[in-house]
Amino acid sequence: MRTTVLIDATMLLRWKHLAPVGIVRLERLLAQRLRTSQLLGPASYVVWEGGYRPATDDETAALDALLRSADEPIAAAPAATPTAAVSRARSAKSGAKRAARSGVDRLPPTLRPFAEQAVMSAATLAVESSRYARRRIRQRRAAPGGAVARHRSTIEHTVAFEPGAHLVALGLGWEYIDHAAMYDLAVHRGVKIHMPAFDLIPVDTPHLNWRQQSLVHRFYAEMAHYADTVTCISEATLEAMRAFYAREDLPLPVLAANPLPVLPHRPSTATIRPPFRSEPFVLTVSTVEIRKNHILLAKLWWEMVRAGREVPHLVVVGKIGWDADEFLLWVKHAPELDGRVHVLADVDDDELVAMYDAALFTLFPSRAEGWGLPITESLGRNRVCVHSDDPAQIEASQGLMPSFHPDDFLGWKGEIERLLDDPDHVAVLEDAIARHYRSRSQQEYCDRFEQLLFERAGGRS
Repeated sequence: MRTTVLIDATMLLRWKHLAPVGIVRLERLLAQRLRTSQLLGPASYVVWEGGYRPATDDETAALDALLRSADEPIAAAPAATPTAAVSRARSAKSGAKRAARSGVDRLPPTLRPFAEQAVMSAATLAVESSRYARRRIRQRRAAPGGAVARHRSTIEHTVAFEPGAHLVALGLGWEYIDHAAMYDLAVHRGVKIHMPAFDLIPVDTPHLNWRQQSLVHRFYAEMAHYADTVTCISEATLEAMRAFYAREDLPLPVLAANPLPVLPHRPSTATIRPPFRSEPFVLTVSTVEIRKNHILLAKLWWEMVRAGREVPHLVVVGKIGWDADEFLLWVKHAPELDGRVHVLADVDDDELVAMYDAALFTLFPSRAEGWGLPITESLGRNRVCVHSDDPAQIEASQGLMPSFHPDDFLGWKGEIERLLDDPDHVAVLEDAIARHYRSRSQQEYCDRFEQLLFERAGGRS
């Protein structure tokens, strides 16, 4: 069977010079499968530029090289060399950061925290202002009435969309997708559009990510009118999407769960940096932001040290995100945490694998997730992971690990102390992982999505 499958490669191209986040990694994985599909026939790339156009021969070659080298450093892709303009912009950005840091370091110690906050606030304001401007442009284009008609008249696709063709858009679509154009493709041209669903956290818990509430709400609400399928990263996300469409009284696309795989790592040859190379530590991995609930761990370590307990290092691996000021102030200024709690934003994949292998156990107190990739990464390395008790995280650990409400201070404290004091308890949990945990492979993940497209194209499983 041969089916016309088109891969929206807009974000793949935008990210080709950058280390990919989880969503982009998975998009690359599925694109690689679809480009070589025996079940559907090889897919082609299309790119959004005020309308869909075919990828050029150079872009196609660059993307194929990038997908083939998915497990290699990004620089291995032939087309990954930045343009001179990009290099100049990055150099200027790095220079500004160095100058700001140098200026802050020269200030008296009592003024440095305020200067650091001012620099961070200015950077945050610049980023959020840019995002706000882009969102406002998209909103004006999709406004009701005449504005839609005027915008629609400017959309010119140079792709010859055939009725029944499949358009796969599984990346960060809220950054650029034009919903009116997608509706026109689906309703008037008969294109079957396949969209993703990662989570509804900004919609269901806006206080944890208020910047994206309206953007994410509109993204999922609009796709209900044109998506043929919406593929969810977990059963928990699927149920959240079903509830969202019901309460919003929206059409229900075909919802399918395709839980995330464990992204394989090559055997690590990295050397862990001191002092963790020789001293015991507990690991937590995620962006440092309010939703991830790092403040709970800071308070737990503070409490245990004040009680006179010998505690291992707490290593926090992740880039600094938003609304994490309280946690960072505790780490910087609580004497009990000095030299015990470490925030590392520059850990590469190899060192991270080595850290998983060397950690006593891992912690993941996030308040809400669409899946919980650090949980599966931890269990994939046979490391115990204590996590929060929201449905997606329990699904990720397959119910094998201790879980607690993200505000259950005493529950978390008791479990951590038990893991530190009772090797037999750790051994029982590690044995449960070895006996019962079943990690999902990339092959299974790709097979499931390919089969879904095959069935929507009229094939039979």
